[in-house]
Amino acid sequence: MKKFVGKVIMFILLILIFSALFYWFQIRPARIKHDCSWIKTHVDKVPAKPGKTPQQIAADSGLSLEDQQRAIKIAKGEIDPKKEIGNSDLSNPVDTLKQNLDTMALKDIGGRLINGIPAEKEVPAFDYPREATPKEYTFCLHSKGL
Repeated sequence: MKKFVGKVIMFILLILIFSALFYWFQIRPARIKHDCSWIKTHVDKVPAKPGKTPQQIAADSGLSLEDQQRAIKIAKGEIDPKKEIGNSDLSNPVDTLKQNLDTMALKDIGGRLINGIPAEKEVPAFDYPREATPKEYTFCLHSKGL
């Protein structure tokens, strides 16, 4: 009976030792490699932005009524800004560039004066996993003991 109990205890000890070795050299490294393969990335919340009506945009633009009407006509395509630039005496390339930028800004403001600015919804904060770069993966492995 003592031999049988001794063999059972020896068998249990061998099972425990092999289980511990299997965990240490197989399961633990596989879990660490899996955990290091993906990085949890956080994106902060984006607050909602209220929209603006064309009247609010007109008040905020600081443009005269004449410039606002010109901006709306440029945005609708009723005025060809290239013809206006072509008629002006702008021999300096810098002045021509300024005129082009002013026209583009007026076209943008005109589009906003026609349509307004729509409200933007709030985007909640969220986390998402992404694949780790090789440098991040190596650092994670070293930090966890592999």
